[in-house]
Amino acid sequence: MFESVLPSGKLNVTRVAEFFDVIAAAAATGKLVVVSTWPGLCTTPFTPQGYPSWPNNTQPTSNDGWRAALLAKHTFALAGFLIMAEENVWMAYEGWYNGFTQGAVSCPDAPSTCAAPSPWYPDLGAPLGPPQGRASRVKGTNLWTRAFAHANVTLNLDDPDASFINWL
Repeated sequence: MFESVLPSGKLNVTRVAEFFDVIAAAAATGKLVVVSTWPGLCTTPFTPQGYPSWPNNTQPTSNDGWRAALLAKHTFALAGFLIMAEENVWMAYEGWYNGFTQGAVSCPDAPSTCAAPSPWYPDLGAPLGPPQGRASRVKGTNLWTRAFAHANVTLNLDDPDASFINWL
């Protein structure tokens, strides 16, 4: 989903919606699905540190920068995951695919070589509760919403930074 970036730097909403359908179909058959997510709208080429680029080369350039980006962009990634979450759908979140140094694994003793934020992602400890139904797309928009017992989720594919989770 998060690699579905158009040359304009915007998400390819049609492709993301297709991914939602593919994930739902796989989950419905009992398959285990891991949704890999990361901060920002990733493009290529990769930086010398092994991170992807962002549109217009706006990606962070240091572990401190990635640490801040991982925290700042976490709501969009988590909201996207929660829109498609099922019992057999899991989320991975990191700068890219090297979880040991790029945010998927907590490493507070290695801040110079690790981009994982400390403290850890606060929303991951919030009570969510069971879903109150399936996700739905708001008619005529690129917004998806889903209610849980202790949170309401809004995923905004036109403006990822405007996605939010309202914890109840």
